[in-house]
Amino acid sequence: MSIAEASRRLLFGNDIGQCNKARVYSWNLASSIAYSLQSALLLLVVTRIGGLSDAGRFSIYYITTTMLASVGSFSMRNYQVSDAKEDFSYSTYYGSRVLTCGIMIALCAGYALVWQRNPEGIITVLALGIYRATDGIEDVFHGEIQKKGRLDAASVARTFRIIVSFFAFVVAYLVAHTMTVASISMAACSLLIVFLTWLVFQSVYPQLHTGIKLNNVGRLLLLCLPICLSAVLYNYIANLPRYAIEANMSSDYQGIFNILFMPVFAVDMLSTVIFNPTVADMGIAWQDGDTAKLKRLVIRQCAAVAIITLACAIAAFLLGCPILGLIFGVDLRGWEALLTLLMILGGISALSSFAVVMLTVMRMQIFIVIGYIVAILVCAPFLSVLVESQGLYGAAYGYGILIGTTLVVFAIAAVVSAFQRNKNV
Repeated sequence: MSIAEASRRLLFGNDIGQCNKARVYSWNLASSIAYSLQSALLLLVVTRIGGLSDAGRFSIYYITTTMLASVGSFSMRNYQVSDAKEDFSYSTYYGSRVLTCGIMIALCAGYALVWQRNPEGIITVLALGIYRATDGIEDVFHGEIQKKGRLDAASVARTFRIIVSFFAFVVAYLVAHTMTVASISMAACSLLIVFLTWLVFQSVYPQLHTGIKLNNVGRLLLLCLPICLSAVLYNYIANLPRYAIEANMSSDYQGIFNILFMPVFAVDMLSTVIFNPTVADMGIAWQDGDTAKLKRLVIRQCAAVAIITLACAIAAFLLGCPILGLIFGVDLRGWEALLTLLMILGGISALSSFAVVMLTVMRMQIFIVIGYIVAILVCAPFLSVLVESQGLYGAAYGYGILIGTTLVVFAIAAVVSAFQRNKNV
């Protein structure tokens, strides 16, 4: 068996033409877990090897490049995958992604030169920015592969890249004892793997072997701008309760809240695994005017989120605090109710994320931005008062009001849009 054939079999399994749903869901789950855990594991490695000082600096570098990654990806994946009528060609999506990733790296460079002003900070931020750019470039051809029904193959490639790049970081850090060399190694490894997997994919999908075309890129970016802005606003909303805690409570309580909040990602991650494979189907159903099929898909996804949330909330109440306390060395007895509440709010957040996908499919992205702005205007003025009077529970209540408001706005926009569509048919 040739290397090329072995590589295709690794990515696509035994049948390049089709795959089963189990393989799609299992590899999408693996990819989501790898992506979700990488930041925590990288910080853990830096803390264990380099100490708290290195960990503090690295966290700033990593968080900054992660925030700027929203510019690189432009949150365009769901729009691309649900483009059933192919209003934009793959070369246009590819050209737009090269442009946005270039802008992201320039922003990383600007941040490093203005705020870091030291060789370690400048080089490390640039290396992490390049690593994030490989995320964005990979994402665009993975989106095309997902449109062809092979999300599993894209997920295999993504999982492999994240894991191998992580170990490249660890080995380089152990040898060189510097986060700069480790970050360069991780970025170089990621770039190499993206290139090699692209070679394999373009041998199956020749359209991936295309030049950069800037035709219609401006129009595409303008259409997706609300989605990109929504990602920025979402990050701001997610951190508002932490800002309120910082302003009104001690750092110890900030630490407790962040520890308790960590498992919430499990609800979002598992829910994303459930509804990501159906984005293309929802796009087709919406474009074809198949309201009955779209309604079935929506009900199925909402039911799945509810079941996942209930299971995670029960597990958190029974086992969450002892396990988290053991991992972090913190006594969390007495916080079981707050952890359970946060898990339930994670379910609401997952439904809100699904509503964002629906509005993207319906091409009503502007309401995503409106929803986040309304939530900030409704809750932000009262969040500090809630935390001051209710402590960490006030922060949780505030977070609940924020994401609950976004969900209501998104749901109303989606229902009205569907009603008008049916009325005009």
